[in-house]
Amino acid sequence: MQGFATALFLCLFSTLLTANQQTSAQQGSAKGYRGHDEFRIVENSLVRRFPVYRDKDTNAQPTGGTRQIQYKLRAGEAGWVLKQKRIDNY
Repeated sequence: MQGFATALFLCLFSTLLTANQQTSAQQGSAKGYRGHDEFRIVENSLVRRFPVYRDKDTNAQPTGGTRQIQYKLRAGEAGWVLKQKRIDNY
């Protein structure tokens, strides 16, 4: 079971990276991004949270709040695709 879960996570993560590259520029979700992502499954959605950094912030002390991006898994042309559903900043 652990091997299956790991394979599923890697598949979802690679899909997420592709989805993020395509939509970040369009929706501005990459502004202030420097990593430190957290992932969770919440109510049938993949939720990604990360701290938002301002220009002068150090890596240890982000001051721009937190951004949360919600993704839904949708059938694509040649497989499954994660589609960005919602972005929240708090």
